[in-house]
Amino acid sequence: MVSLLPHGDALGMSTDLSCRAQRSPTRWARLLAPKPFVATTDPLTGADLVVQTFCDSFERGVAPTSQAAREITALRPRARKSGSDLDTLRRREHLVLDWFIRTYVPEWLQAAGLQEAAHRLTALNEITDLETATAATEAVENAETTARAALLKASADVPVGRLTFARDKARASHYASAGIAATVAGGGVLGWPLTGDAASGARWAVAERAALNACTTVIVRAVASTANVSETAQAAVHDTTAVLQRSAWRLLDRLCAPPDEHPDTTSQVHRGGA
Repeated sequence: MVSLLPHGDALGMSTDLSCRAQRSPTRWARLLAPKPFVATTDPLTGADLVVQTFCDSFERGVAPTSQAAREITALRPRARKSGSDLDTLRRREHLVLDWFIRTYVPEWLQAAGLQEAAHRLTALNEITDLETATAATEAVENAETTARAALLKASADVPVGRLTFARDKARASHYASAGIAATVAGGGVLGWPLTGDAASGARWAVAERAALNACTTVIVRAVASTANVSETAQAAVHDTTAVLQRSAWRLLDRLCAPPDEHPDTTSQVHRGGA
């Protein structure tokens, strides 16, 4: 019986060491495991993927002979030298998100006469990271609710055909004024889950609906009783589209800045500054 006690102790010790030995490599393996490679630069152009995606999407939304197309073409050489690391790409994604929420959406809200909702967005702190992006959620949701209510009111007595036309025109304006470029590039070239912001996709979708509903409201009001629907709709969105295009060029210029340059151009990028 006595001889069994050391054996039992040894067995217990052996079992304990065995468990620890099995757990330890697993823990260290997780800590030391190489992180998966994430491409942040286009291999053909050397451009940062956010920058290139913004350029490509913006260019597809404008006429080839327009001023917007010429501005994008002029920035292409700088875009080709913009490739960097993941941190820089994430910083650029947040620059685009900030522009979209604090400039793009408010511009359409203002055009629709929804000044209070627009002000709540422009008054937000600059979006530079996950925390400031999350802080913008309530104001974005309020803007979407307000814009949807305005559209429903404006559409009450408008023929279905004109409503369909207004929605199509709003979508075209969304492309031409760089809204689609921001949505595609800033909405997560690599996928927002990598940032840990699981709600970001929903936030982008809500902000985009707010802008599209506000833009549609502008067009619905303009074409509700006019005979010349096409020209009237174009005139209704012309000024806002032009302001946003100019603002998008300045944003793109800022996106193309080298990683070690952080120009303080927020006041110029936002609200259509010169």
